[in-house]
Amino acid sequence: MKNIENFRYQLETIFEVLVMALVLAIYLPIHKFNNLIIKLKKKLKRKVWMKIQDLKLHEKESDIQRRIIKYLDLLERTGSIYFFRSGCGMVSIQTTGKNNRIFKTGKVGCPDISLVLRGTYIGLEVKNKKGKMSENQKQAQQQIEKAGGYYFVVRSIEDVKDVIRKVKNES
Repeated sequence: MKNIENFRYQLETIFEVLVMALVLAIYLPIHKFNNLIIKLKKKLKRKVWMKIQDLKLHEKESDIQRRIIKYLDLLERTGSIYFFRSGCGMVSIQTTGKNNRIFKTGKVGCPDISLVLRGTYIGLEVKNKKGKMSENQKQAQQQIEKAGGYYFVVRSIEDVKDVIRKVKNES
C-alpha cells in the first residue's frame, strides 16, 4: 500500500510540473517551449514506466493469483475449461467438540491452480516477477509432464492466455 501512495504522490508531482510547464508556455517563445515539453515528456515517461515496473516486482503472488482465478472463473462460465485452486497447506475446521480438526491439503510442490482444457491437465504455478520455483515444485513439474500433463509458471493473466493458446494449438 505504501508503494501505491508513493506512486500517487509522484503522479501528483508530475501533474504540478506539467502545470508549471503550461505557465512557462505563456512566457517562453514557442520553439523553446516545444523543446522543453519534449524533454519533459521523455523524462516523465521513463520515470513512470520504471515506477510501474518496480511495483510489478514487489507485487504479491496472492494478488496475481486472485486476478488469474477471476479470469479463469469467467472462462469456466463459458464451459471451455474446468479449474480449481490446488495449492497445498493446512486447514483448521471448527468441530462440535473442544478441539478443531486440522488436515493437510494438496501435495508439497503441487501447482497453485489446476486446470483442465479439452481433457488435458494443466498445472499453473503463480509467481511474481522475482519468484522462483522450489525444488519440490520442479519435481512436481517433472512428474506431471511425465504423466502427460502440462506445468507452467505464470506471472500474469497474459501468461495464462498464452498457455491456453499453446495447449489448444497442440491438442
